[in-house]
This record gives sequence, C-alpha cells and structure tokens, in this order.
Amino acid sequence: MPGPSSKPVFAFRHVPFEDLGLIRAPLEERGISIEYPDLYRPGAPAPDVTHAVGAQLIAKALGSKVYRNPVKEIGWFEIHLTEAAARDALFAGIGPLETVFHWHGETFDLPPGAECLAYSDACRNQAFRAAAGVYGLQFHLEVTPAMIEDWCAQDANSGDIDPRQNAARLAVLSSIVFGRWCDLL
Repeated sequence: MPGPSSKPVFAFRHVPFEDLGLIRAPLEERGISIEYPDLYRPGAPAPDVTHAVGAQLIAKALGSKVYRNPVKEIGWFEIHLTEAAARDALFAGIGPLETVFHWHGETFDLPPGAECLAYSDACRNQAFRAAAGVYGLQFHLEVTPAMIEDWCAQDANSGDIDPRQNAARLAVLSSIVFGRWCDLL
C-alpha cells in the first residue's frame, strides 16, 4: 500500500450539500488527504491546482467547448464503455454496458488528444482520459442513496428517482474505478 500522498485531492464544492460520497473511502484507505475549496462561499479563493477535477471543468481547461446537452440526464441511465475503456487502467474489465447515476444538463467536446472511454444514448462524451491520471467523468459514480435523496430534495428537476435502484452495483464500480485512480496518484 502506498504511503500518504504529499499532495491533496481537491474536491470542489459548488453548493453546500456536495460531498465526496463513495470516493472518500478509496482516498482514505490510501492515506490521500482531501481539501474542500467551497466555491459557493462569497469571495472564496480558487485553489492553486495543476490538475482540475470534473469532466466539464477538465474539458474546458484543456480548450474544449462546454455547452447545453440536447437532453438533461438526471437519474439512472446506461453508459456504453468503449474499446479504449477495455484497455484503460481504471475501466478494464468493466462493462461494456453499465447503469450509472447522472445529474447534468450540459456536455462538452472531447479535448484534443483525449480518448473517449464511455458514452450514452443521450450524451456522446460520458468519460475520457486526457493524460496519465487525468480523467473526466460526466456521470456520478460517487453518489450514495442518501446523496441522491438530498440532491432530489434540493432540485426541482429530479422527478421520481429511486435512489437505491442501482446503488449496490454503483458502489462496486465506484470502488474499482476510484481505487484504481487512487493507485495511479
């Protein structure tokens, strides 16, 4: 097991109720520290980071366009993992079809040089690898049923979502993917 990381993972919070959910355990198990820049606070300083988190943020930082998706994806939807995902350090052995949780109305163009790892019927870029250790995930592997319930209470867009519908499989996928990502750090 690797020793504690000298650099923290930044978890940007845009609203007070955001949390790391299922990402926390793999980080803590590997001694990786977590910092929460609370971007929703007035006058909050932006952290000095060399690698961003979040698919849309990473895509934009790498020069790609972020824009409204023709369809909002809020709830449980299938993703298709690509052939590149089958060879990827995080996604090998997963898929080719998985049901994951989505909560987005925007999408992005794939950054130059990035490799598409997953897509859905409603959104062509669901996951990508831009460089070693730099991944963008549009879907939410980190959510727990409690987080989904909280998000639904916070947002009128949620409709009737069963927070436990695919929670057990999502927890397995999250452990695999985020555990492998932590091992790359």
